[in-house]
Amino acid sequence: MRKLFTYNVTLILLFAGCRVSRNEVLVKVTTLTDYPSGSGIAFYRDKIYLMGDDASQLLVTDTSFKKRDTISFFSSSEKRIPKNIKKDPEAATILTRNKNPLLFLIGSGSNEKLRNYCWIFDIATQVKTEVNIDTFYNRLMAAGIRELNVEGIAFQKKKKKILYLFF
Repeated sequence: MRKLFTYNVTLILLFAGCRVSRNEVLVKVTTLTDYPSGSGIAFYRDKIYLMGDDASQLLVTDTSFKKRDTISFFSSSEKRIPKNIKKDPEAATILTRNKNPLLFLIGSGSNEKLRNYCWIFDIATQVKTEVNIDTFYNRLMAAGIRELNVEGIAFQKKKKKILYLFF
């Protein structure tokens, strides 16, 4: 298999009690009634990319949450893919390779046969690549994460590129 990307991985556990400034206010609340769920969300160039853990399509909206596109990700005749067969993409972030933006989605890892995958979606070409990440998840469990269940991801691209995973 060719190497798709290389990043340093830092694991962080989130705890309740994040501090919010008194000056921050909720700007808008929007309900997306035609989309089954929202797990992974990423923003790039005035577009929001939303992937539900049980959705068959990637939803692309503008910053007002008006639908701009839907991109088929998984085959399903149902609006919500049943839990026993869903691939469970739980988190999303934007990465770049050779200055090319990529939407990176990662499965929860909560079911070895179905959910040990990540997906790299080239925003420019709209080509999706699915990658089995069993080895990566097995290393995380060997390092002490007993029950793997990825819930979030973030990418820092300053001096040292770091991919953060949240469990």
